[in-house]
Amino acid sequence: MGNGNIGFVLLIGLPASGKTTFAQLLEKSLKTSNTVSHQEQIPSSFVVNICYDKVLQWPTQIEEGSAKWCEERKRVFTLVEKLVSLLKTGYGDVGEMKDLNLLVHYSEFQKYHERTIIIIDDNMYYRSMRYQYFQLARLWNLGFSQVFIDCDLEEVLQRNAARSKDDFVPEEVIKRMKSNLEPPDKVSHSWEQYSYCISSSKPICSTVLCDVLLMIQNSILDPVPPIRDPSEAAKMARTTCLVNVIHQVDLTLRKIIGQKMSNQQNALNKVQIKNLAKDLQIKKRLILKHVTEGTVQIPEEICANIESCSSNASLLLYQFLQQQFNTSDD
Repeated sequence: MGNGNIGFVLLIGLPASGKTTFAQLLEKSLKTSNTVSHQEQIPSSFVVNICYDKVLQWPTQIEEGSAKWCEERKRVFTLVEKLVSLLKTGYGDVGEMKDLNLLVHYSEFQKYHERTIIIIDDNMYYRSMRYQYFQLARLWNLGFSQVFIDCDLEEVLQRNAARSKDDFVPEEVIKRMKSNLEPPDKVSHSWEQYSYCISSSKPICSTVLCDVLLMIQNSILDPVPPIRDPSEAAKMARTTCLVNVIHQVDLTLRKIIGQKMSNQQNALNKVQIKNLAKDLQIKKRLILKHVTEGTVQIPEEICANIESCSSNASLLLYQFLQQQFNTSDD
């Protein structure tokens, strides 16, 4: 027998911002019934808490945007897809769920037949990372909500410095995530309507927790409607492909700028280096703008390689964008 109401709760925030701590608090609250505003009773749920840091299988120094990085994130997403299918239909390989660090049994599914919440505990700093989960929610008619754990950069860096060696994240990685972070925007992106922002500089009070529980409840009662128009489905597929490509373009442009800066490091003085960095950033933003607007078309071969996580994708995209940079120098 398949499971009834299911909803995603995506956590968004920098490393050491407090996402995992909040995920544990949220899981505990969801497993018991709660009375929130106006005496509304929220039923207990079966909770699947998926922490990417515990599930991803890669060396700590893996490069963001590399083929291995893409493959591993895709592997985890595929497992979540299979989990949703298992919950909704009752069919699938329960044994595969061990890769999500879960002890999943049919008896647990049946006990909480009415409601299951899947918490996705990851940085999710790019909107495109979250959008693929929204699409999965749309495919299966699930609830979809997000909690943004907002934290000052300096505070995050201090917390990170106090972490163990295994949990420590290089400062430059956190700073890059901060510069790329795309918080939920209900106005510009209606699919992010069920989003809540929490400041991690303050203790989580009962009022905030009740607000989050109520938001999750509302998202469950208002699940993402499935696509009925084939042309709309095709449009969404193209949009997903585009946001993935733009993500890779952004990462690759950063690599190109880093290489160009490194090549000139010993030939220029500090003022010239500063001016060069400024000029390169302007060119980067211009190229990214042209790619986003479609003025510059990424070849289909490269797009296909990106979508399939091919090992050639990074090199092909690098060569293409290097050409765009050289063209803008003329």
